[in-house]
Amino acid sequence: MVTPTRSAVLRPGDLVRYDGADHQVVALAGTSVRLRSDDGADSVVLVAYLMASPEFAVIDGAPTPWVEPFGLLDGLPVKVLEEAREWEQATAIVARFFNPALGTPGEEPA
Repeated sequence: MVTPTRSAVLRPGDLVRYDGADHQVVALAGTSVRLRSDDGADSVVLVAYLMASPEFAVIDGAPTPWVEPFGLLDGLPVKVLEEAREWEQATAIVARFFNPALGTPGEEPA
């Protein structure tokens, strides 16, 4: 039995279930996906049609990479940013209360 994985991104090399068979994603171009079946037959399918297919599943693919949340606070007003930093300090204190291994405020965790 195949256990489908959830993937937020479809990439070349992913293995998908579609139209009663397993296919490898060979290429992506705009809204089209080029697939190659196990028997070597190529097909081009609109990505919306592919993903709307009731049997569609990503069987094997790379996990979505983690992205550093860099710059998320840059566009906030100064007042909102100050309040956010106060809440950050308050939650850090609470976290340290429940988990002493985190150390005391201002010191590196153990």
